[in-house]
Amino acid sequence: MRFVVTGHNDQAYYLIGALVDAGHDVTAICADHRRAERFSEDYPIEVIQGNPTKDYVLDDVDFDDVEAVIAAMDDDADGLVVCQSASRLHHVEKTVCIVENPRNVLLFKRLGVHEVVSGTYWLARAIERGMQASEVPGMIGVDGD
Repeated sequence: MRFVVTGHNDQAYYLIGALVDAGHDVTAICADHRRAERFSEDYPIEVIQGNPTKDYVLDDVDFDDVEAVIAAMDDDADGLVVCQSASRLHHVEKTVCIVENPRNVLLFKRLGVHEVVSGTYWLARAIERGMQASEVPGMIGVDGD
């Protein structure tokens, strides 16, 4: 599958690595010049250096066979802009926005983002269901292990 990942933070970096390791074709759009260089040095991917919230930057991407656009931006509002632009202007069928603020999960879905992911949101739901933090995936060592 082919994915477009936007952002220049660590989350975008590791997400790109996980997708590449799983055998997917990835195009990264990264506003930070140094991080864009690191993406292209560390992964066999196409990297477009530019601000993905700008339509002229997204115009440089061939969206014909893109499975999903994933916004891993530092600012939730920027992720929303990326997802809406990809969906409305480039007719991408699936958009995913990774958000910091759990309140944005339902709001962004109402605004047309197909999938909205918040680690804080899912952790809160797990705790509400009575799980202990040590049982939550990724919470290794919380109980002293």
